[in-house]
Amino acid sequence: ESNTAIIGDCAYDSSNGHVFLWQPGYYLVITDLHHTEPCQFAIMKNDVFPVQGGIFSSPTGATQATNTLIVNVLPEDMLTETALSPTGLACKLQVKNHTSYAPLIELDGVSGAGSASPDINANLTVILLWPSMVPPPPL
Repeated sequence: ESNTAIIGDCAYDSSNGHVFLWQPGYYLVITDLHHTEPCQFAIMKNDVFPVQGGIFSSPTGATQATNTLIVNVLPEDMLTETALSPTGLACKLQVKNHTSYAPLIELDGVSGAGSASPDINANLTVILLWPSMVPPPPL
């Protein structure tokens, strides 16, 4: 629904929650989800490709599911058409429900936790660590 900072070769579409990246490289991806039932989520590239190490779950409800990993976005991942990218193509990054037994997972960060509003019930942080086109520094 909102963002605090968008800097660089990326964009966020608040109408659907999609993140678009058009700079290949290594990204730190952090997710936090406050959910009300058992769940499993997957960090996906372009709607269909689960990121290696990007499937995470929680066997109980009313808790927080988190995942932190490094994702390699390759030049060949630039498959999704979007007017937000200067080239018209980007890698779409999403956090999707990956649960076969629960088609809908309710996110709720307020129930029983306090009355302050607005309370965050989902967070996605994406930070470019190293662009693919730049050689790594010498050891």
